Amino acid sequence: MTHPFCFRFGDRTYSFLYDTESGSLHNVDHVTFLCAKERYGLDFTEQEKNEYARVSHTDRDEINAELDSLAAEGALDSPCTVTMNKKRIGEVKALCLHICHDCNLRCKYCFADEGTYHTSDRAHMPVEVGLKAVDFLIANSQDVAVLIQGQGVGVVQVAGRQVRSAAGAGLLIDLAAHGVLSGS
Repeated sequence: MTHPFCFRFGDRTYSFLYDTESGSLHNVDHVTFLCAKERYGLDFTEQEKNEYARVSHTDRDEINAELDSLAAEGALDSPCTVTMNKKRIGEVKALCLHICHDCNLRCKYCFADEGTYHTSDRAHMPVEVGLKAVDFLIANSQDVAVLIQGQGVGVVQVAGRQVRSAAGAGLLIDLAAHGVLSGS
């Protein structure tokens, strides 16, 4: 799929054609941009309509031939290579477990406000709740990722138990923790 778009920087406007499948990005002149918008059936502004009407048929044909050449090379209009799996009803695609609302480092500069995350409670998820969440994910999904977040004294032990319970299910596990206590 090819997307024509403009980017304004300072007093200049740059026109581009981006082919999402091949990853090709083409910096084109304004007339080529207008021809591409016509080619892909995109709406013109009033100003663009007037500008496109002034482009000769010879120029249009020449530009379209160049665009055809790029398409033949695979740099425009590339076929879609991504296959989408239909979502099963009730299927869970992702799960984020925020294991603890606490941080043991207490850094004054941190967004977590010295570990309290701007709350008065330094709450920790019970291990049983985390394990039940992972079991639910295993039962109701396939090809998914689990993000386990949280800082604190028990986060690594809790995450470890949850990861072990999910490891056999083919889940991708991402643990987001500072890891200072990973040896404990």
